[in-house]
Amino acid sequence: MDKQINSRQCKIANNSKTKYISIKTDSDSLPFTFNFTEIVKDSILIACTKGEMEIVIDNITYHMNQDNVLLIFPYQRLTVTYKSNDFQGMFLQYSDYFHETIMIDLPYFFLIYYQQNLIYKLNKSLIGQLKLYFSILENTIKNNNFYTNQIINHMLHIIYYDLFNFTHPQNSIDYKNNKIAYDFFNLLKKHLHESKSVSFYAEKLCITPKHLNRVVKDNMRNKSAKEWIDFILIIEIKKSLRDKKNRIKEIAESYGFASQFLFFQYFKKNTGLSPNEYRKLNE
Repeated sequence: MDKQINSRQCKIANNSKTKYISIKTDSDSLPFTFNFTEIVKDSILIACTKGEMEIVIDNITYHMNQDNVLLIFPYQRLTVTYKSNDFQGMFLQYSDYFHETIMIDLPYFFLIYYQQNLIYKLNKSLIGQLKLYFSILENTIKNNNFYTNQIINHMLHIIYYDLFNFTHPQNSIDYKNNKIAYDFFNLLKKHLHESKSVSFYAEKLCITPKHLNRVVKDNMRNKSAKEWIDFILIIEIKKSLRDKKNRIKEIAESYGFASQFLFFQYFKKNTGLSPNEYRKLNE
């Protein structure tokens, strides 16, 4: 039987357009249209419990069978090209609000790892653990109390930490071939408040900005160094904005913006919202 909390029933907290989560367990249906290419707007975790499925994500083909877990992130292009008649799986789909919260709190190390590894082979024990987590999420959403968002956020963190803890030995980061990308992220973490320039980080690595962009793009799912700087910076700014104790003027200054106007302009260009609008949306 297909147990599902429909996303229309799972819009929670005070902004139903941005905060939602959908859960399916023991389902033979997919949250995508078969053999149709689409760009997903949500984060999706698929755990195959029976049968097989083939899915193309950003031109890379992934073959899923029993006990495989696949992670899909916002704005990836995907096509489901094959699904066996006996396919069954568990699906966790959640909006960008929860994705942002996870990205804000996870170490940069995880960002590198999850960009390089989208599919994992689990054991029966961890598949059972995922079912338990899904059940807890279902009950949390049904009860919908004052701390629902916080509980969902913590459960999503637990899921990702558990996946990382189990799969890291089988899918370790290729430091040798990706040393420049790895060193770039370490420098970004250290100097983000200091500089947003690709040239700054390229100079630290003793390479040209063009070479840094190419290496990062080749190893980090087609995102350039500049795109990653903006991505990480926006995550950090959002983290600061969620803490109401931080004044917007102080946030702008701490990240090296010459004026609040330039800060507002940069944030709106990358998010579609002003800092005030974002803060209000996430109250």
